[in-house]
Amino acid sequence: MARKEEGFDVAVGFSRFFMRLHGIWPGDTSSKFTWARFAFVPPAVIILMFINIPQTVQIFFVGGDLNAILDILTLANVPLGIALAKILGVSYNHNILRQLIVSVSGDWKHTTKKSELQVMWRNARISRTFSILFIGLAEVTVLANTARMFYILYSTRSEAESSGIKNYKKPLYYTGKFPYDAQSSPNFEITWVMQILATILAAGSFMAVDALFVTLVLHLCAQLTNLQTAFRKIGEDKHEKEVDFMSKLSKLMKRHRKINEFADIIEYSFNMMFLFQVMSSTFLLCLQGYLFVILISSQKVILVELIFMVYFIICSSCSIFVYCYVAEILREESLQLGNAIFYSKWYNLPANKARLLIIAILRVQKPLELSAGKFCIFSLNLFCNIVKTSAGYISVLLAVRDKIVQP
Repeated sequence: MARKEEGFDVAVGFSRFFMRLHGIWPGDTSSKFTWARFAFVPPAVIILMFINIPQTVQIFFVGGDLNAILDILTLANVPLGIALAKILGVSYNHNILRQLIVSVSGDWKHTTKKSELQVMWRNARISRTFSILFIGLAEVTVLANTARMFYILYSTRSEAESSGIKNYKKPLYYTGKFPYDAQSSPNFEITWVMQILATILAAGSFMAVDALFVTLVLHLCAQLTNLQTAFRKIGEDKHEKEVDFMSKLSKLMKRHRKINEFADIIEYSFNMMFLFQVMSSTFLLCLQGYLFVILISSQKVILVELIFMVYFIICSSCSIFVYCYVAEILREESLQLGNAIFYSKWYNLPANKARLLIIAILRVQKPLELSAGKFCIFSLNLFCNIVKTSAGYISVLLAVRDKIVQP
């Protein structure tokens, strides 16, 4: 039993730790009326008040400076807006997601076959690897951006001192329009700290939700693999009684129905969040690619800015790619159920029993698919289309760049 509980902890451990840290873990059984139910509010308010609202207002004060607008949108406003949407979405679907966590825990407790546990362990380790990757990318992004901004702050201060300028504009961690004087001390330092804190909260929430999603989908894939194995064993016992056969087939079809319900809950819980992210990411990749081209084509290329931009683009596209990758695996595993029934030893069964397998094949013909708001199905083809669409928009922006910049 300890081994099974350890497997559950391996699968969800990282996402559970970081989601609890940000007040959005859905697996806790606390009442919805307790303070823990609203623990997501402080992080959401900090992100909103110190980044999203100030940056959105700032857009209206930059005039026709296209590069300044794109910097505001790509570096913080849109990515942290996605993080905020995930925080609110997970909190809204708290009770539904808790059912999934309980179901995963139950599968680990009630599975007894060694072969099935091996499949679950394999996917649990893959889930942990993805979770570590997600959290690592998030925290390294925060560290990289913090190092970049300290470098810019130091460079600005050095240039001002060498030029003898005393009253110069100090760069904030993120550009924004605040209802107070953000340049005076200690307002400047407090704003810096709060913006760094908001970035840490947003990055952790962003990737922790992704880690939970991947964990749930890979657990579902493990259950499909185990169900395939069970279907392939049909007909191995030539002397099986009809009552035993009917009971076994009934249990297998109930497992399939439970898997379908699990997939439907995942779809319901995440599809609207991911619709917002897919649309925003297409727009974001386009703007980031445009800024990257502008950066490398400028006469004075800052190496720190270039490295950060490349890393930031990779991180932005990583989430969408992983969504498409695990959804593709889920689809293929669900389609293999029909093949598993077909390649079972049905020819050892009497005709009346074998005919029942035709109904079972018809039941599993529809693949399990995950979508972004019922608008598009996650697949590797979708990821390619997002990249191609973004590249097309980059070409358009570059072609009309001079006209856009002109007032």
